[in-house]
Amino acid sequence: MEKELRNLRKAMNSTTHQGIHFTEIQKEKIRNSLRQEIKNAKHKPSLRPYLITALAATLFILLFHQDINKSFFGGPNQGAEETIRDDRTKPEIDMVEEGSNTFVIEYGSDNMDRGNHDFQSIGRQLKPIVIKKTKEVMRGTIVYYKYPGDNVSFNPPDYYMGRVVGLPGETVEIIDGQVYVNDKKLESFYAKKTRSGQDMKTYLSHDLPHSSITEEDFKEDMGPIKVPQSAVFVLSDDWFRGTDSRHFGPLDISAIEGKVLGYLKEEINKVRQMDKISGGQIVEIVESINPYALKPAMTAEERYHLRQQIYKNLTLEEIAIVNEQIGTSSLLLTGIVADDLYKNLINQKDKKWTVLEVSDCYHVPEKLANAAKYVDYLPLLDDLNTVMKLCKEGVAERNVLKLIDAKRILQDVANHLIDVPYTGAGEGEVDYGEKHDQYFKASKALEGSHNLISE
Repeated sequence: MEKELRNLRKAMNSTTHQGIHFTEIQKEKIRNSLRQEIKNAKHKPSLRPYLITALAATLFILLFHQDINKSFFGGPNQGAEETIRDDRTKPEIDMVEEGSNTFVIEYGSDNMDRGNHDFQSIGRQLKPIVIKKTKEVMRGTIVYYKYPGDNVSFNPPDYYMGRVVGLPGETVEIIDGQVYVNDKKLESFYAKKTRSGQDMKTYLSHDLPHSSITEEDFKEDMGPIKVPQSAVFVLSDDWFRGTDSRHFGPLDISAIEGKVLGYLKEEINKVRQMDKISGGQIVEIVESINPYALKPAMTAEERYHLRQQIYKNLTLEEIAIVNEQIGTSSLLLTGIVADDLYKNLINQKDKKWTVLEVSDCYHVPEKLANAAKYVDYLPLLDDLNTVMKLCKEGVAERNVLKLIDAKRILQDVANHLIDVPYTGAGEGEVDYGEKHDQYFKASKALEGSHNLISE
C-alpha cells in the first residue's frame, strides 16, 4: 500500500511542475502496478485485496476525473497548470508625496533595475524614494530592510531592497528561472529571471559581444525553501545584480524598515549637486567611456620595442619586481570600480572610504614606489608618479573620479606592457590574448599624454 501511495505522490508532484495532469504513459504505469499488486494479493488470504480494490477505485477517480469532467460537463481550463497570479502589482513606479509616516532615501544599488535605472537614486536623474514605515506587506511589495548579516561573499550595504514573493508559511522553489509558490507557478512580471527587465530570449537576441551571460545562466534552480511564520521570501527584480533570499534565506519581518511607495513627486526633476558634480553626472562620465571601442596608438611591434627599452638595463629579478608591483596594483585599483563599486564611493560618507584611508588606497602608492625605483623611461615613470598622486589625493579628497583615473592609467600599462607576454620581436610573436581588448587611452607611455576625467 505504501509503495503505491509513494508512486502516486511522485507522479502527482512531477505533473504539477510540468503544468499537465497525468499522461497516458503515467496512467498505464500505475494501472500495471495495481494489476501486479492485485495479482499477488490473490495468493494471500487477508483484507489486503479489499484495500487494494478501494485504492484502485480512488486512483481511478484521481486519474480520470479531468477526462470525465471534460467529457460530460465541459469544465474550463482542463489540463491547465495551477498558478498563483499577481495582477495587482504593477511594474510602473508611482510618483508620491511624503507623509507623516514616511521617510525618503537615495538608493545606490541597481538590484531592482528593470531596464530604466529603476529605484536608483544615482543615475541619469536623482530619484529619491519614499518609504512607508510598516511591516505589513503583501506579495509583490518592495520592502526596504536591514541587510541580514554578512554571510555572502561581498561587502553588502547596511540597507537593501527586495520584492516579496513568498509569504509566511509558504514554500518557494525556483525551476528554470521561474518562481513556484506551494508547487504553483507564480505569474507576474517579477516571477521570472530577467536581466535589466529582459527575459532570456530577448536579452540573448541582442548578441552582446562582451556579455558572458548564457542561456544556462537564466535557467536558475533553487530547491524548495519553507518560509517561517515570522519571515518573508524576497528577490531582487534583476537576479543577476542582487543578493536576496536565494543567498541569505527567508528575511525576518523584524528586519523590514518599511515598504517602497514610489519616487518622491516634488524632487523627481531636480538634480542635486555633490560638491561640484552630481552623482548622476559621475555615472554618466564613467559609463560614457567604452574601453572596448578604443585602440592603442602603438602597434604590437612598437609596444614590444618599448618594452625592450624599458627593461634593457634591468636584471631578470628587477623585471619581475616591476611586473609584480604594477600588475598587483592594477588589480587592486580595478577592484575599486569592479561591479559598480565606485557608485558606493560617490557617497563621501560611505564606510568604504574609511577602508581606503586606513590601507592608504590598498597600499598601491607604496607598491608603485617600489617599481618606480627601477624605471628610468620617463613617460612610464610619469605614469607611475601620476597614479600615486591620484591615489593619495583621491582618498584625501574622497574624490572617486581620481581613483578611476588612477585605475585607467595603470590598467592600460598593465594590459599592454606588463601582463601580456612578449616572446620575440615583431607583431607575429605577440600573444594578444583578451587583455588587448580593453584600453582607456590614459597612459603617457602608450599615448604620449594623460587623458584624465577628473580634471
